[in-house]
Amino acid sequence: WLLLRRAQVALEALGSESKDSAFYAGVVASARFFSREVLPRLSSDRRIIELASLDAMDVPEEAF
Repeated sequence: WLLLRRAQVALEALGSESKDSAFYAGVVASARFFSREVLPRLSSDRRIIELASLDAMDVPEEAF
């Protein structure tokens, strides 16, 4: 929700003629990228991690 809030503040700042408009455009672009590319994968990434084998953790240190 903080990402969304930052983007909202940035969009409002872009509406006013700010000297920091390039920065605010970057904030919006970052939020857009994260919400389109990263957030949709979170559920599948979590499932992959939960189902991961821990066999490598059972190998004794001396084996390396």
